[in-house]
Amino acid sequence: LPILITITAFSLAGCGDGDAVSDAYGTFEATEINITPEVGGRLLHFTVQEGERLEAGQAAAQIDTTQAHLERMQLVAQREAVRSRLVTIRAQEAVYREQIAVATRELERTERMLAGNAATQKQYDDLSGQIRILERQLESVDAQRANVNAEMASIEAGIARIEDRIARSSITNPVAGTVLARYAEAFELVAAGRPLYRIADLETMFLRVFVSGTQLQEVKIGAAVRVLIDGADGSLQELPGEVSWISDKAEFTPRIIQTREERVNLVYAIKIRVRNPDGQIKIGMPGEVVFTPERHPEGHPDRHPERSSRSEATRTESKGVGGFLKASRGGTIEVKPGLACEDIPIGGTLRVPPRASTSFCLFLKKDKTALSLT
Repeated sequence: LPILITITAFSLAGCGDGDAVSDAYGTFEATEINITPEVGGRLLHFTVQEGERLEAGQAAAQIDTTQAHLERMQLVAQREAVRSRLVTIRAQEAVYREQIAVATRELERTERMLAGNAATQKQYDDLSGQIRILERQLESVDAQRANVNAEMASIEAGIARIEDRIARSSITNPVAGTVLARYAEAFELVAAGRPLYRIADLETMFLRVFVSGTQLQEVKIGAAVRVLIDGADGSLQELPGEVSWISDKAEFTPRIIQTREERVNLVYAIKIRVRNPDGQIKIGMPGEVVFTPERHPEGHPDRHPERSSRSEATRTESKGVGGFLKASRGGTIEVKPGLACEDIPIGGTLRVPPRASTSFCLFLKKDKTALSLT
């Protein structure tokens, strides 16, 4: 004899013609950022609290900069010492240039006197040699000045590096968002790269779902979709969404899928961007997505208008008979392998032929309709 599953009672819920079977299911996530210091030291100021809303550019923490300031003072003193050497070199350069000018004038006079036999060749040669020596000394002064300038530039770079480290010791929140977790306490010693807190912009959430290869043809980046979440009264609430990312690699269905048949299927991960200004969506919250805006567009009404008031049930069979059941007003069906979707009557029966799979999971989404096995 066939096994009969009878739906014996209904609390009709108005679903509307826009009700559609969800194309994919998943959970919401947000773009989370770990805020880490770039320098280490004692955490002098840190008042960030979990759940607190921080704006971009807001001061978040302060790391001790005492040692950095002392190093800066040392480099500043070295810079002043090198600067005094540079003054001495410039003065010495001026002396050598004046000596060269005097020797050059004396050489010119000696050259005129030599032409009139009033001076000797030795006097002329001595003055020429003296000028060459002074020029070499001037070149050495120029070399010393170049070395001092290079030393000065090195000190200036060291001061700039320390000032940058001091600036980076003040932790500024980079993005507006909500603090999800904090990992340090005030006055602790923190290391560079160790996270202080984690923040995420919860006003923009992402629903990560998995679709099959056949469904992937319906999905395009930037496409508008319908996102469904659980409402406060147990009904589904619809939100607009946009496809923001599609994985370029197939993967096996996540292990949260219970049946072995579904686990071995290859799927693609996608992300749906959803605005969340009032904070009703939470991280880890389940959601559904419908890729087609309406199953029955205007001009093509449902062939069964009485479905506007119905309850829905879903069925999973262990032998691969997939699909779902809808309670409406029309006829009785016989379940066969491969059946995708048919109607059952209000108060009617669902027939399971002999030798067919009898492993059913019935879940009424809209109301708590009583089920009985006869």
